[in-house]
Amino acid sequence: MDTLLLTVTVVSLALAGALGMLLARMVREERRRAETRVALLMDLAGANESRPQRVARFSDLDLHPATAPPTVATVGDLFHEHETERAWPRRLLVAGAMAATIGVAVFAWSAMDRHTAPKAPATASSPAQPPLELLSLGHKQEGDTLVISGIVQNPRGASVVSGGHATVLVFGADGALIASGRTPLDFATLTPGAESPFVIRLTATGAARYRIGFRGAHDETLAHVDRRISDSVARKEAP
Repeated sequence: MDTLLLTVTVVSLALAGALGMLLARMVREERRRAETRVALLMDLAGANESRPQRVARFSDLDLHPATAPPTVATVGDLFHEHETERAWPRRLLVAGAMAATIGVAVFAWSAMDRHTAPKAPATASSPAQPPLELLSLGHKQEGDTLVISGIVQNPRGASVVSGGHATVLVFGADGALIASGRTPLDFATLTPGAESPFVIRLTATGAARYRIGFRGAHDETLAHVDRRISDSVARKEAP
């Protein structure tokens, strides 16, 4: 559809240009004819003034005169108005054709805009993915190894989550980042209402606190809500 409208627009503009050139040519030819007519009249007028008058010495009488003497054009006859075909009807016809062509081009362009306009807000109308729900979370220190485990749930009414990962950032007592890690959820696909446990093991010495997050199959951040405590705020940040 877009290709057809674009083709119609291009053809209409080309036709309008061709008609414009034709109109300019007609005006130029009409001006040239008028200038030629004026020059011819001026030449004839000058020739009649300089031509000497002839005096007839004898009056010849034809016994059988011609039925109708040929008509000789005089200077006065040249200025007589004759009915000739006017050029303005053709000019108006060309101008009307140009206007119609431009109108078709504008209509095709506006129709193409209306055809493509509704495509933009399609993605904006799609419902947002509800945040995951963190049901449980715990940790233990095994020497230099920090083991973090928990259970996450995909809420009912949400879309399917595939290839999810649990991520963790570990901070020291001074707030500096000392370790980070990630691990796939035990269940690669979470349907609406499904749960999955996860276990993250990483080397971290002197850990004071850590932050849990979740990522999707394309490494996009998945928001989650801590359901271990009521009235908690959704965590938008993730490593």
